[in-house]
Formats: sequence, C-alpha cells, structure tokens
Amino acid sequence: MAVEYTIGPDFFPAEWTAPHTSAVAEPISDPELRRLLRLLPDWLDKYPATALRADLRGIRLCGSLLLNDVGAAGTATESNVYLASEGRREGYSDRFLELTFHHELSSLFLYNRIFPIHDWVEANPAGFEYMTDPAQVLEAVEGRRQLDGGPADYRVGLLAPYGRTNLENDLNIYAEFIFGEPERMKRLIQEYPVIAAKYEVFKSFYLSISPEFEAWFARIG
Repeated sequence: MAVEYTIGPDFFPAEWTAPHTSAVAEPISDPELRRLLRLLPDWLDKYPATALRADLRGIRLCGSLLLNDVGAAGTATESNVYLASEGRREGYSDRFLELTFHHELSSLFLYNRIFPIHDWVEANPAGFEYMTDPAQVLEAVEGRRQLDGGPADYRVGLLAPYGRTNLENDLNIYAEFIFGEPERMKRLIQEYPVIAAKYEVFKSFYLSISPEFEAWFARIG
C-alpha cells in the first residue's frame, strides 16, 4: 500500500477528470502532510492487515478537494482512499480526519464486496426512506461536517442526518462510529434497537471480509 501526495495526471482515475465528472485537488501543505503521516498508522492498526492487503492499494492525500464543484473531505475508488486536509482552522481536526478515513474505507469495501443490502434495508424501520430530492442531497453533502445526530435520528437508525442521503452514506457513518468512537457506538446500541440491528448487519459484512475483525467488534458487543 502506497501513500501518494503528488497531484499528477494519475492522481485520479481518468474518468473522474472528464468534464461531466470533474475532480480537482490542490497539493497538501507540508504541515498537513506531516500530520496525516503521523496519524495514519493508528487508524490503519484498527484493521486486519489481510483486509487491507486485499482491497486497499493506496491512500492519496491532498489539500482542497472538489468533486463536481462540491467541496469534499475525502472519497474512494475500488482501490484507493482519498483524504483532503486544509488544516485545523478550516475544521480538519484529528477527529474529523480519522472519521473521514473510516468513512471512505467503508466505501472501498462496499465497492469490492457483496454487501447484504436486503438485510440493511430490512433493519430500517417501517416507512423509512433515503433521500430522492437532489437538492436535499446536495444540501446534506455540503453540510457534511455536521457529524452528530440526536435522539430523533437514533430512533430511526441514523447516526447523523447525513446518513439519510443514501445507503452508502448511512453505512459510512456507521463505520465512523464503530472504528472512530467505539464506546459511543456501544452506548447507542444498548439504547436504540434499530441501531443495534443495523450494527449486526455491518458486523456480519466486515467479518465476511476478515474474521480478524472480531477482535475490534468485541470492544462493542
């Protein structure tokens, strides 16, 4: 697995630089690069080496990141995770960066593996629907740094309002909590049955990637 931070013609997949799917990145500053290189080993240690070797080819670091003219903190392909950081003053705290890493890595796993979509949808409460209005989705994406939900979200199985945008983003937020805030996740599982049910689907999916994830899930239940 390589860590890359030079913004060249191969930084993004070729199809991402086409006019209708434009991806634009600026180089990461030296202080932010040093910070991310210091933080990454602890984040990676939460994952079995076998799972990372099988799916994660590289981590690509940049300063600002625009996807279709919308600012993003990260993204993923089937083989690479992208992380952006413009510095703590712009909201890129250590916590935010770690949660973003877990978020994007879960997308990479989703792209490469067979996810039990039916089980996840069945775990959602009756009548629950993900967003279909593009304007609502865009608003939620632009407000991505609002990481925390509340009791009204938790009762319907959402850990943050952003999770309502689509199934992938819902899964991503679960990854943030499970790997970034396991004690908090444990408390939410104990209090909210829908969250507990979706956690079991998430857990089953990750164990299908590697049984070695059991050591991490044992912290949560």
